[in-house]
Amino acid sequence: MRYLLVVLILLSIPAAAQQRDCGKLPDILDGQVYAIDGATLAMIAGDKRTPDIRLWGIRAPVLRDRMTGLENPAGMQARERLDRILRTGRSAFCRPKAWDSECRVVADCQTVASHNTDLGMSMVAGGFAYVDVSIALRGDITYGQNLLKTERDARSERRGLWRLWDIPQEK
Repeated sequence: MRYLLVVLILLSIPAAAQQRDCGKLPDILDGQVYAIDGATLAMIAGDKRTPDIRLWGIRAPVLRDRMTGLENPAGMQARERLDRILRTGRSAFCRPKAWDSECRVVADCQTVASHNTDLGMSMVAGGFAYVDVSIALRGDITYGQNLLKTERDARSERRGLWRLWDIPQEK
């Protein structure tokens, strides 16, 4: 009976309260970056690997189906697009904003070599990622609104994966 009570109490605790302690959030991260998927980076800063970095305010198709383990073609295209953006120099700097539930840094990242390209905005503009409204409209509202406008433009012009995602309805 006591065990059941403990389980019920633990299940009633919100997920945010159950998040593990990821440590102090870094101020700035900069180094060589590589695409893990369409919204996640691996970074080598100096001689150390940082925690994985999720691009703030966006979502991209999953690379692998969690049930089957098979690669998802849309996820492969999104990763390839992010990798193509990074190929111009591989150096980036990121401004961490939070930890996610898997202790990945959630950050706004820009390339160093190619005119300080905003990675999240570029992925959305190309139609290879979409805006996560629950995150994008927290904090810097202007940036979040710009992301949403960029997504609307990519969607209406059917850029990137929007050719596949947005199937016109028959009338």
